[in-house]
Amino acid sequence: MPVETNSVLSIDLSLTLGDFSMHIKNELRFDGVLGLFGPSGAGKSTLLRIIAGLERKGIGTLKFTQQCWQDTAKRQFTAAHLRSVGFVFQDSRLFEHLSVAENIEYANRRATKGNANISVDEIIEIFDLRRLMRRQVGDLSGGECKRVAIARALAAQPQLLLLDEPLAGLDIQRKAEILPYLDALQNRFDLPMIYVSHAVDEMARVAKHIVVMNLGRISAVGNAADVLSDLPTLGTASGIESASALTATVKRPITDFGLTELSLCGQNFSVPIQRQLTAGDAATLYIRASDVALATSKPSGLSIRNVLAGSVISIDTLDRAGSETFAIVTVNIGGATLRAQLTRQSISELGLQIETKVFALVKTASFNRF
Repeated sequence: MPVETNSVLSIDLSLTLGDFSMHIKNELRFDGVLGLFGPSGAGKSTLLRIIAGLERKGIGTLKFTQQCWQDTAKRQFTAAHLRSVGFVFQDSRLFEHLSVAENIEYANRRATKGNANISVDEIIEIFDLRRLMRRQVGDLSGGECKRVAIARALAAQPQLLLLDEPLAGLDIQRKAEILPYLDALQNRFDLPMIYVSHAVDEMARVAKHIVVMNLGRISAVGNAADVLSDLPTLGTASGIESASALTATVKRPITDFGLTELSLCGQNFSVPIQRQLTAGDAATLYIRASDVALATSKPSGLSIRNVLAGSVISIDTLDRAGSETFAIVTVNIGGATLRAQLTRQSISELGLQIETKVFALVKTASFNRF
């Protein structure tokens, strides 16, 4: 039967592996893709292995919807092959002695039939695998291997799909090729998914809600825009630069110039064309503070097309910005907040203060990192 919307994963588990300890006590609700974010060593992959039943050393309880998968006190543990969980590993783990078709057939034969809403024919169509079915795995490119790995996990008809850094090892171009397939997957199947990554760009693109992990604990849970905007203050990892996550609405494609026009708090904004989005769709923009410049008067004669009017609401120097050279200026853009990283000298010369009217400039090219 199809998986119900808003499924719940209830976790109350502790685990110790050498010097690493984990304790998770949360109810994770699924409404769109749930992103699991954090630095290397935070425990993200370990948590996925616990959920999948591949790690048995955890102590406590784990429940998904109406199913109890683990209850240590009652000596209850549901084996991995009985959990109706699809798992996409970082390294794909395809059977290299089998063809693409045989990999997918293998998974389908062993399906628990927990989600009959997923058909092999539709999976092949969504991931554009028809021409690859007779190919051997060893003859595939890295991006093709990722597509087959996700398709194979779906062929098992899971009730929950776990993706452990599925774009790991791919360059920017290959990531750009895979992301539309993930969009299609979300749009077609009513399937709870946990997407693990330590790349904020991926989180902004893929996840609707995000769980932040650090040192074996959950430190934040919320919608993607709020969590990603707060990342610099969460202390989840060194080197996470200040940024903003803003929700915009798609207006129209500008196909002649390869752009998609968005409306951000009533102001127009252009990004490289997003063919998977249509008018009225919501889109999360992840904008690095270092990609934003500020002007105190509306500029003209510039190649930068994205110019947003707003006013300064805060200037954070040294302690929070983490540098004696730079500061973070937060701007109110029609109710949304946008961060800009400027030199302290620039702030002084522009005379920026709280409530100063400014224009934020963001290059369209800054969204090409995928």
